[in-house]
Amino acid sequence: MEGNVELVARSVEKVGGVLDSLSDIDMVELKTKITPMQAVKLDLLMAFSMNSLYWAYLSAKGIDPRTHDVRKELDRVKSEMEKLHGMEYGRKKDPKQPSVNKDAAARMIKASVAPTSKSSLSTSASSSQAHKKESKKKDKKKDKKKKVPSHKKHGKRKPSDQTMDGADSNESKKSKPHKSRKKKGKQDSK
Repeated sequence: MEGNVELVARSVEKVGGVLDSLSDIDMVELKTKITPMQAVKLDLLMAFSMNSLYWAYLSAKGIDPRTHDVRKELDRVKSEMEKLHGMEYGRKKDPKQPSVNKDAAARMIKASVAPTSKSSLSTSASSSQAHKKESKKKDKKKDKKKKVPSHKKHGKRKPSDQTMDGADSNESKKSKPHKSRKKKGKQDSK
C-alpha cells in the first residue's frame, strides 16, 4: 500500500510540473503559430486533461465522479475527440447518417447513360425508329385536321361546286348523303 502512495505522489509531482510549464505558455501566441487543426487538438487535450484531473480529485476525496457533472463534460470532450479523429483518419460508419450505395448508383448511371450491349443498342434503335414513325403519323393527322381549303377560309365557293347552269352542286349532294360526308361532318363537330 505504501508503494502505491509513493507512486501516486510522484505522479502528482510530474503532473504539477507539466501544469506549471503549461501555465507559463501564452496560449493565444501559441495558437497563432500552429495550424487550426493542431489548435483544436490542443484545446481538446487541455479540456480532457483538466476534467480527468478533476475526476481523480473527486475520487481521492471519496466522491463518486460518475454521478458528478464532470462525467457529462468528459463524455462531451470524448465525443468531440472522436469527431476530430473521424475527420482526420476517416469516419466510422454512423448508423444515424444516411449512406450511398456507390455500386448501385454507378450501375444506375451507367444504365441510363449508355447501353452496354449490342442487343440493347438495336432494341433502343428500333424503339426510337418506331417512336419516330408514330410521331410522324400523329403529325400528319394534325396537319390534315389543320388544313382548311382556301375557299372555306374566305367564304368563297369552289368552282367545282357550281354546275354549268349555275346551280349549286352541293344542294344535290345534300339530298343524297354520302358516307364520307357524314364522317367528315362528325369530325368537324369534334
